Amino acid sequence: MNDQQRLQIRNDQIGIIINTESKFNGTLTIFMDSFLNLMSLRDTEFKRAFMNDPYLALTFNQFLDIYQASTEFFQKIQQWSAQGGSDPHALAEIFESFSPCLLLYARYTSTNSDALNSLANFSSGLKKHFEEHPLPLDSPQALSTVEEYLLHPIKQYPLYLSVFEVYVKATPQSYPESAALTKGFFHFFFFLSSFSFLS
Repeated sequence: MNDQQRLQIRNDQIGIIINTESKFNGTLTIFMDSFLNLMSLRDTEFKRAFMNDPYLALTFNQFLDIYQASTEFFQKIQQWSAQGGSDPHALAEIFESFSPCLLLYARYTSTNSDALNSLANFSSGLKKHFEEHPLPLDSPQALSTVEEYLLHPIKQYPLYLSVFEVYVKATPQSYPESAALTKGFFHFFFFLSSFSFLS
């Protein structure tokens, strides 16, 4: 594999992460705007009961933390790309600084089933709520149920490792940035491995 092919592979991986992270962030934003923000008003007995459920309250707080972490990560990747995307040391720092946030995903995964079980207890109230405030379905990033939204972060996290791993492997050890990228990758992998421990 020559240098041009390696560069193309690395560019392709960055394109993947920017594209998928944009969609992921868009999906979380839709859920925040169309559901969580309305429920957080707690202006009805149903909303108060719903948001006071301990499993749902924990999950929604974690969802908000993931949303904030994802937004920051996406903005940094976008900025790095807009500046030319030619500084792999900076990219390694972005992934390394994001890696502790993977613990948010791990904790979220470990309690998600409890939240889904609690969600089932509010099915009749949710049905009435959605008659007045239906989830938007006119965006490509929109999902059709609360359950789908709550499962969405769990499906996102493996992508980070796979993309970064391909990027690092396409960087020869002789390249000046290889050491920084390898360090960032293993730091990233260390936090991602917490999923198997906590979930």
